[in-house]
Amino acid sequence: MTGSRAALAAWRTLVAAGLASAIAAGCSTATPAPTPAAEPLVVLASAEAYSSVLRLRLGFLVQAGQIADLQVRLVTSEGIQSAIGSGEAQLAFVVGEPDPQGWAAPIASVPIRLVVNLANPLAEIDEEDLRSIFAGNINDWQELGAPAGAVRMIAQEAQFVTARAFQRDTLGGGQIGGGATVAPSGWAMAQAVGDDPGAIGYIMCNDLTPRIRALRIVGEGQPLSREASARHPPTGVALEMLLWAQSPSGQQTVLENCSP
Repeated sequence: MTGSRAALAAWRTLVAAGLASAIAAGCSTATPAPTPAAEPLVVLASAEAYSSVLRLRLGFLVQAGQIADLQVRLVTSEGIQSAIGSGEAQLAFVVGEPDPQGWAAPIASVPIRLVVNLANPLAEIDEEDLRSIFAGNINDWQELGAPAGAVRMIAQEAQFVTARAFQRDTLGGGQIGGGATVAPSGWAMAQAVGDDPGAIGYIMCNDLTPRIRALRIVGEGQPLSREASARHPPTGVALEMLLWAQSPSGQQTVLENCSP
């Protein structure tokens, strides 16, 4: 597969707003009025972006320890778009094309990995066999030289960018056969494959866990997704978080587990 085929148009979208604060005034002899607590910086995340946002949140808070209230909320992509459009969201991450009417800045390119259970002894697979598996034509690992056992496909939600990219670029547009278990997120995919020695699936590499491992695809370049921030240029704490995400420390955090 060529590099151009492997480069996907997958983006993670970020929308920012500042934190609110208030200052009370009074004479020196009066008891000062209490200062209202700053509103929390709320970060919305779609299912595809959720695990990456949690890592970015933790890493950012470690280096910017004065920020006490930075929340991450899991929301559907439709809910995020509604919140962005209405101005309710302070910050949001999704995987998808950025809104051409908004503002965007790149964060990272994340490879998609084919994954199997840690107990699976296979080290690599060729594209033809991989497509046969997901078409439902190979049902036992013994056909690929591994110990006998049922092959169980795990697929992601069809509307996910990761799912569309895998089907288009890795399966060459081929359809996924019936009988696949659907995982609602990358984290759920990692859980499902980690729980089943016969499972095979695909995730962005930063969702890898110790219970699964990447299976090398012979003759295939790893497809990439790109992550971006979007809507209006961020300010305040949101800008600090974005700049940290683009820094070497932030890149190391978001690309954890992605080394070849």
